[in-house]
Amino acid sequence: MSLLYSSTNENLKAIVLGLDLSAEDRVLAVAGSGDQAFAMLEFAKQVKTVDLCPDQLLFVRIRAERLKNGDYEGFLNVDYTCLACGWTPPDIYKKAKQNSREYFSYDRLERIRDNLDNLLITEPRDILEMAQTETGYSKIYLSNAFFYCREYGVINADDKQVLGNIACKMPLNGLIYVANHNLLAKKLGRRKLFRKTFLPRELRVDRKLTRVARKKEPFWFFKPAVYRKVKD
Repeated sequence: MSLLYSSTNENLKAIVLGLDLSAEDRVLAVAGSGDQAFAMLEFAKQVKTVDLCPDQLLFVRIRAERLKNGDYEGFLNVDYTCLACGWTPPDIYKKAKQNSREYFSYDRLERIRDNLDNLLITEPRDILEMAQTETGYSKIYLSNAFFYCREYGVINADDKQVLGNIACKMPLNGLIYVANHNLLAKKLGRRKLFRKTFLPRELRVDRKLTRVARKKEPFWFFKPAVYRKVKD
């Protein structure tokens, strides 16, 4: 595999607000460029980030080291030639990179740096597998992991059952953020946004947080959504 993301193409404010982060939250997050995990770290107690792609995790580690050393420009502008793949970001991510830079003000980076010891970067692993087997996470950021993992043939179980397994490992009122709700819902036969039978019985679409996320994320075609763990 090689590096796919140098900056997130999702809206960081949408993710942070959609997950309703607090100082008590332990978050499990797909790594990607690391933008999401760093953004969450400003507000959460701990963020554990994981990815199938080794180069993405290396990229996050490099950025974390730059941030630890107070090299904010280096954090925002990593030299991609230092990565094993020697990948160069395509033009399609220039706008995403600019949005990321605008989000990470120096004041914000100072606050994230203060909590940097609570960023855990794993070895390469599938986040869907991890979320089904580990406990202790009050918030989980999946982005489009269902479709990315399917592409590489990692998970073969039914998507609805996978979501149910993840929910069973979470505390009551725990939240799951997905970036492409519309595609996932279509696969599972959903016809209306808030139809209760779309998700496993342990989860419901949180209408308020989903609307907040979508208001901040007007251009993500497949629409994000926030799922809340409820009583069975």
